[in-house]
Amino acid sequence: MRQLSRVAVSIEDIQKMVSEVVPDGEVSVVPVQYGNREYIRMSTSISYNGDQGIYLTSTGLRQVMAFIEGGQGLGYDGVALAHNGTDDVSSQRIQVVKRFINERYGDRVTVRTMNVDATLALKDGFEIWLGKGKKQ
Repeated sequence: MRQLSRVAVSIEDIQKMVSEVVPDGEVSVVPVQYGNREYIRMSTSISYNGDQGIYLTSTGLRQVMAFIEGGQGLGYDGVALAHNGTDDVSSQRIQVVKRFINERYGDRVTVRTMNVDATLALKDGFEIWLGKGKKQ
Protein backbone atom coordinates (compact mmCIF):
# COMPACT_ATOMS: atom_id res chain seq x y z
CA MET A 1 0.00 0.00 0.00
CA ARG A 2 1.24 3.45 -0.82
CA GLN A 3 2.15 6.16 1.66
CA LEU A 4 0.01 9.29 1.44
CA SER A 5 1.89 12.31 0.16
CA ARG A 6 -0.16 15.12 1.73
CA VAL A 7 0.04 16.36 5.29
CA ALA A 8 -3.12 17.44 7.05
CA VAL A 9 -3.18 20.79 8.80
CA SER A 10 -6.80 20.60 9.98
CA ILE A 11 -9.54 18.10 10.74
CA GLU A 12 -11.20 19.17 7.49
CA ASP A 13 -8.04 18.13 5.62
CA ILE A 14 -8.23 14.69 7.22
CA GLN A 15 -11.87 14.36 6.20
CA LYS A 16 -10.97 15.29 2.60
CA MET A 17 -8.12 12.73 2.57
CA VAL A 18 -10.43 9.97 3.81
CA SER A 19 -13.24 11.03 1.44
CA GLU A 20 -10.90 10.77 -1.56
CA VAL A 21 -10.55 7.05 -0.89
CA VAL A 22 -14.31 6.54 -1.33
CA PRO A 23 -15.63 9.53 -3.28
CA ASP A 24 -19.22 8.22 -3.32
CA GLY A 25 -19.37 7.43 0.40
CA GLU A 26 -20.08 9.78 3.27
CA VAL A 27 -17.27 10.32 5.76
CA SER A 28 -17.41 12.25 8.99
CA VAL A 29 -14.29 13.21 10.95
CA VAL A 30 -15.21 15.12 14.10
CA PRO A 31 -13.60 16.00 17.43
CA VAL A 32 -14.99 14.28 20.54
CA GLN A 33 -14.26 14.75 24.24
CA TYR A 34 -14.27 11.48 26.19
CA GLY A 35 -13.17 11.27 29.79
CA ASN A 36 -10.48 13.89 30.21
CA ARG A 37 -9.04 13.46 26.71
CA GLU A 38 -9.74 14.82 23.28
CA TYR A 39 -10.02 12.57 20.25
CA ILE A 40 -11.10 12.77 16.67
CA ARG A 41 -13.38 10.04 15.39
CA MET A 42 -14.12 8.74 11.93
CA SER A 43 -17.53 7.53 10.84
CA THR A 44 -18.13 6.28 7.34
CA SER A 45 -21.11 5.22 5.28
CA ILE A 46 -19.24 2.61 3.27
CA SER A 47 -20.76 -0.83 3.52
CA TYR A 48 -20.05 -4.31 2.30
CA ASN A 49 -23.00 -6.68 1.90
CA GLY A 50 -25.05 -4.32 4.06
CA ASP A 51 -22.46 -4.19 6.86
CA GLN A 52 -22.02 -0.47 7.42
CA GLY A 53 -18.74 0.93 8.71
CA ILE A 54 -16.74 -2.18 7.88
CA TYR A 55 -12.99 -1.63 7.71
CA LEU A 56 -11.93 -5.10 6.58
CA THR A 57 -12.10 -4.44 2.85
CA SER A 58 -9.16 -2.98 0.95
CA THR A 59 -11.14 0.26 0.60
CA GLY A 60 -11.84 0.31 4.32
CA LEU A 61 -8.19 -0.25 5.19
CA ARG A 62 -7.20 2.57 2.83
CA GLN A 63 -9.62 4.80 4.73
CA VAL A 64 -7.97 3.76 8.00
CA MET A 65 -4.55 4.62 6.54
CA ALA A 66 -5.75 8.03 5.30
CA PHE A 67 -7.25 8.77 8.72
CA ILE A 68 -4.14 7.73 10.66
CA GLU A 69 -1.66 9.41 8.31
CA GLY A 70 -3.74 12.59 8.16
CA GLY A 71 -3.96 12.60 11.94
CA GLN A 72 -0.20 12.24 12.28
CA GLY A 73 0.13 15.65 10.64
CA LEU A 74 -1.85 17.10 13.55
CA GLY A 75 0.10 15.21 16.22
CA TYR A 76 -2.29 12.27 16.68
CA ASP A 77 -0.17 9.20 17.40
CA GLY A 78 -2.62 6.89 19.15
CA VAL A 79 -5.44 4.83 17.68
CA ALA A 80 -8.40 3.70 19.76
CA LEU A 81 -10.72 1.08 18.34
CA ALA A 82 -13.83 2.31 20.16
CA HIS A 83 -16.64 -0.15 20.78
CA ASN A 84 -19.60 -0.73 23.05
CA GLY A 85 -19.70 -4.27 24.43
CA THR A 86 -18.29 -5.85 21.31
CA ASP A 87 -19.80 -9.09 20.03
CA ASP A 88 -17.64 -12.00 18.83
CA VAL A 89 -17.64 -10.92 15.18
CA SER A 90 -16.68 -7.35 16.07
CA SER A 91 -13.96 -8.62 18.41
CA GLN A 92 -12.43 -10.59 15.55
CA ARG A 93 -12.65 -7.59 13.24
CA ILE A 94 -11.03 -5.35 15.84
CA GLN A 95 -8.12 -7.79 16.12
CA VAL A 96 -7.64 -7.83 12.33
CA VAL A 97 -7.61 -4.02 12.13
CA LYS A 98 -5.33 -3.80 15.17
CA ARG A 99 -2.87 -6.25 13.60
CA PHE A 100 -2.97 -4.34 10.29
CA ILE A 101 -2.19 -1.04 12.04
CA ASN A 102 0.61 -2.59 14.11
CA GLU A 103 2.21 -4.19 11.04
CA ARG A 104 1.83 -1.04 8.93
CA TYR A 105 2.97 1.59 11.45
CA GLY A 106 4.97 -0.29 14.10
CA ASP A 107 5.91 1.86 17.06
CA ARG A 108 4.99 5.12 15.29
CA VAL A 109 1.37 4.56 16.32
CA THR A 110 -0.02 2.99 19.49
CA VAL A 111 -3.22 0.94 19.09
CA ARG A 112 -5.65 -0.10 21.78
CA THR A 113 -9.28 -1.02 22.17
CA MET A 114 -11.52 1.21 24.22
CA ASN A 115 -15.00 0.49 25.58
CA VAL A 116 -17.07 3.67 25.31
CA ASP A 117 -20.62 4.66 26.24
CA ALA A 118 -23.40 3.51 23.95
CA THR A 119 -24.17 7.12 23.07
CA LEU A 120 -20.72 7.47 21.48
CA ALA A 121 -20.07 4.09 19.90
CA LEU A 122 -21.83 2.13 17.23
CA LYS A 123 -24.50 -0.23 18.53
CA ASP A 124 -22.66 -3.09 16.87
CA GLY A 125 -19.12 -2.93 15.59
CA PHE A 126 -16.54 -0.26 16.31
CA GLU A 127 -15.19 3.10 15.23
CA ILE A 128 -11.67 4.33 14.81
CA TRP A 129 -10.65 7.24 17.02
CA LEU A 130 -7.32 9.08 17.14
CA GLY A 131 -5.76 10.51 20.29
CA LYS A 132 -2.55 12.30 21.21
CA GLY A 133 0.20 11.19 23.54
CA LYS A 134 0.37 7.47 22.65
CA LYS A 135 -1.28 6.56 25.96
CA GLN A 136 -4.47 8.30 24.80
